[in-house]
Amino acid sequence: MLRRRRGASRKFMGFNGLMVLALCCLTGCPDDDPIFLPGADDGGADGGLDGGMDAGAGGAGAEGGMGGAGGAGGMGGMGGAGGMGGAGGMGGAGGMGGAGGMGGAGGAVVPTCEDGIQNGDEAGVDCGGACPACPPPPDCVENADCGEGGICTDGVCACEEGFELSEDGECVDVNECPDAPCPGLQVCTNLPGGFACDCPAGGAPTEGGACSYLASCRQIKAANPAAADGEYAIDADGDGPAPAVMAMCDMTTDGGVGYTVVKVVDDALATGPDAQPAYQAACAALGMELIVPRSRDHMQSLIALNGGLLNIVGVYPDVREDRGPGRGLNEFSGRCQGQRCDFWLADTNNGSCLDGGFEPNGNNTPESALVRQPLGDCGSGSWDDQLLGVEIGGFVVCSPNDAGPAPRSCLDALELGLRINPGGRTAEGQNGVYQLDTDGPDGPLAPYEAWCQQDVAGGGWTLALKTQADSAFRYDHPVWTHDRPVNERATDLGISDSMYASYLQLPVHQAMLRMGDGEVVVDLPPGTPSMRSVMAGGYLETHAGRFDWINMVADRMGGLQANCNAQGFNVDSALRRVRFGILGNNEPDCSSPDSFIGIGHSAEVACGDVGIISGNNAGTRCGGERASLRLQGYLFVREAAPQQP
Repeated sequence: MLRRRRGASRKFMGFNGLMVLALCCLTGCPDDDPIFLPGADDGGADGGLDGGMDAGAGGAGAEGGMGGAGGAGGMGGMGGAGGMGGAGGMGGAGGMGGAGGMGGAGGAVVPTCEDGIQNGDEAGVDCGGACPACPPPPDCVENADCGEGGICTDGVCACEEGFELSEDGECVDVNECPDAPCPGLQVCTNLPGGFACDCPAGGAPTEGGACSYLASCRQIKAANPAAADGEYAIDADGDGPAPAVMAMCDMTTDGGVGYTVVKVVDDALATGPDAQPAYQAACAALGMELIVPRSRDHMQSLIALNGGLLNIVGVYPDVREDRGPGRGLNEFSGRCQGQRCDFWLADTNNGSCLDGGFEPNGNNTPESALVRQPLGDCGSGSWDDQLLGVEIGGFVVCSPNDAGPAPRSCLDALELGLRINPGGRTAEGQNGVYQLDTDGPDGPLAPYEAWCQQDVAGGGWTLALKTQADSAFRYDHPVWTHDRPVNERATDLGISDSMYASYLQLPVHQAMLRMGDGEVVVDLPPGTPSMRSVMAGGYLETHAGRFDWINMVADRMGGLQANCNAQGFNVDSALRRVRFGILGNNEPDCSSPDSFIGIGHSAEVACGDVGIISGNNAGTRCGGERASLRLQGYLFVREAAPQQP
């Protein structure tokens, strides 16, 4: 059998070739001269020495044998007629390389559409070009070829639920959230192949998979003191008919009490006479009321959240039996959860910016809330009550009105910058009756009301006790060591004998007595727990100047004898005692004082003078030079530092 070496194109030589090869071996052949074999260039004459080495007709070298007619280099040699090996191909007629063989007559193989080879102009194996069109390629071989959520079946991509085919033929996630699939206020979060419904801020999941909501931002703040300003879900009436809504929660103003703000925008909220019921009803449908600005800072926060000045607030005229509805902001009150509450609209008692005008003028009914007039901004607006009318419509701001300034003392209120218009109980601005809560909203002590004096001796003074000119609070009266307030509803500076929760609860660093035309301020020992603890103890000396005491009564022709000058709390001598004040004597000792300035006097009559409990007994008949005076006294306290954490 004949073999071909890869990379070579050689033929076996006939006899003549062998002779030449032998001769070269004997005599030597030039290295650069090729060896020409018979039949190599002339078509292989005589069939390569009559058929080459193999004997017999048709044998190797016979006609048609290797190197025969048409053999390598012969007629029709490689690429010539008969192809490689000549006619009859290698080894004889019909042999390898015969007619039509490689390189024989007809040249290269003609492509067909059935030869199992991609050739010619085919786009694939036996398809495309001149052949039938190629079948489309498969979409996929495995699931990963179809993208996330894809399934490959018989070369075709399909998508799992929650996915869809894109234009590129791959599965992509479907975002279900734009179709609002979650109930109520629940928040939709898109997930691969689905979505999740979660409770919004302010809500908590229940066992049934729904959400429960607190009633207000104040409750959210109480449950989570770290809660920040922002939007929260609330349900103002709990299990009532009002729906849960999203509210803006102000968690920082006024010390972070948690103000709730819900704005309703509705073109049906019209202007004109008798329009107010629609505004009140819009808030009632949410379980809320017309909002009440509780302080100056709260009003500024509301303006910012509303995007401009308010148009109607839940502030109404008080009714006075002597002349009907009130006139001026100090005769109006907020209505918070159906109860009277403090509010703020302006630094003055006038809610108008008209020169010489005075609004609100109380000319209407107690059912008419204050509305803003379109008369310029006037700071927070120009306000009046107008027979249930509304001048600026289209929206209303609502709130549960369950939160308000929560200072623990008047010093706290001063530090917080609170300003209120407490109805009927103050002149203007910061002085007035505030609601205080000594131990904060989470403590066991109940909030209470007290007068705050913010413009005397640095401000921050909380009224603890007051005595009327003809007071019953003698030195030995039980009020001084009593454990419950007395006549505490008389919260203003009017005439009464009263003792307040502040007397019992507030830590005390300083005390101030206001009487007549001035005041005396004294320091107390650090850590003094309350004014009651002071009065329940023994004598506590203070060090105010003698003339500070006298200056309270000097303009009223009061006076004090020159000697003794024992002062402080629970001052006790042989003849006279005073709870807070100073004793004077015409003699050079304190054994028989005849004069005093202060409150809680024991009321002994000396030198024929009348017995005075609150005011100034000048001892005129025992060397005193001035008149004795009955005066109201106001005992204020101030702690060392604000209690607000």
